[in-house]
Amino acid sequence: MRLTEFLNEYEMDYAQSALRDEKLSFSSLKGAAFLVAGDVNPAFSKAILYDLLNLNDEKNLNVQTIYMPVFNSREERQGGAAETGDAAWNVTAEGGCNAASEEPEEFQMLAESRKDFRVGTMEDVPKADYVILTGLCNQPLPEEPLSFAGTIEAYERILQAAKRVIFLSDYRVFGKVRKDYLASEFEQADGNTLLLTLESLVAIYGKQYGYDYQIIRCGMAAGAGIEFDHNLLYRLADAVCGGEESEIIRSSSKYSFVYVNDIIRMIFYCLLKLEKNTVFHVAGRESTVTTGELVEYLYQNFPQQTRINLVYNREDPGYGTALNCEKAAIFGFEPKVSVEDALILLIKSRQTKPGEVFVFDGSYQGKLAQIHDLLLAYLLEIDRICKKHGIKYFLAGGTLLGAIRHHGFIPWDDDADVMMLRDDYEKFLKIIAQELPPNMKVQTPRTERGNHNVFTKIRIDNTLFATKFTGQFPAMHNGIFIDVVCHDQTANSRWGQRLHLLATLATRSMVFNKWGGTPIDTDGFPKLFVGMGNFAKKHLPMRFLEWLQERTIAFFARKRNAKYLYDGMGRNLRRGSFPKEWLGDAVYVDFEGCKLPVPREYDRYLTYLYGDYMQMIPVSERRMSHSIVWLDLGEYSGFRL
Repeated sequence: MRLTEFLNEYEMDYAQSALRDEKLSFSSLKGAAFLVAGDVNPAFSKAILYDLLNLNDEKNLNVQTIYMPVFNSREERQGGAAETGDAAWNVTAEGGCNAASEEPEEFQMLAESRKDFRVGTMEDVPKADYVILTGLCNQPLPEEPLSFAGTIEAYERILQAAKRVIFLSDYRVFGKVRKDYLASEFEQADGNTLLLTLESLVAIYGKQYGYDYQIIRCGMAAGAGIEFDHNLLYRLADAVCGGEESEIIRSSSKYSFVYVNDIIRMIFYCLLKLEKNTVFHVAGRESTVTTGELVEYLYQNFPQQTRINLVYNREDPGYGTALNCEKAAIFGFEPKVSVEDALILLIKSRQTKPGEVFVFDGSYQGKLAQIHDLLLAYLLEIDRICKKHGIKYFLAGGTLLGAIRHHGFIPWDDDADVMMLRDDYEKFLKIIAQELPPNMKVQTPRTERGNHNVFTKIRIDNTLFATKFTGQFPAMHNGIFIDVVCHDQTANSRWGQRLHLLATLATRSMVFNKWGGTPIDTDGFPKLFVGMGNFAKKHLPMRFLEWLQERTIAFFARKRNAKYLYDGMGRNLRRGSFPKEWLGDAVYVDFEGCKLPVPREYDRYLTYLYGDYMQMIPVSERRMSHSIVWLDLGEYSGFRL
């Protein structure tokens, strides 16, 4: 059973979080055995387990994963912990586990359906290459620390079987710190004695049993569907979801927060990249904030539901601690989820109805719906022009994907793309300027000297939609756009296709990097080849480089028996060639209530582009498609189709 078959989109978000990190390579984990040992709340352990299982689903690493429940006392281990509530676990004679919650059934289902996962018992602790102990990280602490003696005993048994240990701790080791003070890893910690003791045990046992370890201290944690300790984020989410009037103390101190995705990514950074036998802190992106900032995020995103009052108190309420996370950043770790997005995900995951697609509200300054209306209006204009002149075209890229998956725009997409074959593209360029309404402009290197995009853009006058890159050129037309790309013929032989692709990459790199004033990087090319490209880029005029680029892309344009195409102009160049027949006949599908053309073989084509194209991008990344730095709808601010 693959995870995509039963996880919801919030769970898939954190289940894929490690694999999405481009800085991580997982080949060294192939065939490794992992033991994930969880205390109190198995949902946190489950999130880590999902990431390990996802590596097998997507990378075929053959990682073997065992979940080991750890108990709060000897009585619990013997099945006598009825008074401890939902956290109580009992080991069954069959080696599985039972609990008052639904989690054990899910683990049992995984164990029965997958060969790479099983639930272990303390009676037979297996040897493991890697042990991940969730400890009491962001979990309720026992009122009587002595009752935790059974867990310490269990830790020793588990750690004896370890070769490498990742231990999860949290901000409470520091207790209260001074205002504006960010606690660093090896500064004085005089907070929770139990957490400090557990951290020390991991280090002591490491010396005794000869394993390497890393300790990760997390800020106040949150995760959709994961019940961490009922910290400040959960209390705020409860208040918003219930629409209840409530109070929170206004604190001038800052506290660090972290979403589960970044905790899991930090675990894999420790396994694969970071220094051993030490401590690291982890908080989210822009996630060390005051209580006032948290409440403001809620009022901005949930204005009708947020009824939270900030009240004055002379004393710091001590909700948490501000963590200094610079150490991990030096080693290349960059958190991705902000505390604002964490709050939104936490609340929306509770409110989303079955079948609804999550999207961040308020993207593009609240103008995304108008942008979609405007783009659709001019897509219909292009459709009218192409029909008039007998030009075959298809929806392309994300617009094609949206047509098939959403029957319209992808909810977080911000542009429109169409594609044509070379003959239709050349015909389109000859007639389009005369056919467009006066408020639209054709943008190519020939029509605008400051523009060096390889493909054609149709821009809407009196609007601004500049990306971080094109915003460097304010004299260029930076209006809202529709991209028109050409898919060209390529060689029939594999070697011919490869040479054509490499030549296209080289000429496109010279043009783009000369435009942006940046050097061509290696990007898989030999250093000598890159050096020659940088020399040519520097000394050859842009007009000649663009001519060379065009001739390279269209090199096989007149090849009569061509069987393959490639995306020489677009973002999918490195995907290589695909059969020409995939862009043969067009069929019309529903798109925002209209009928627009897509390739008859759209399933094959979209699979070539995206793999499992029905699987949406993770919820935490649905902010925007382009890095827009300059947005102005101008006279279209009230536009409705």
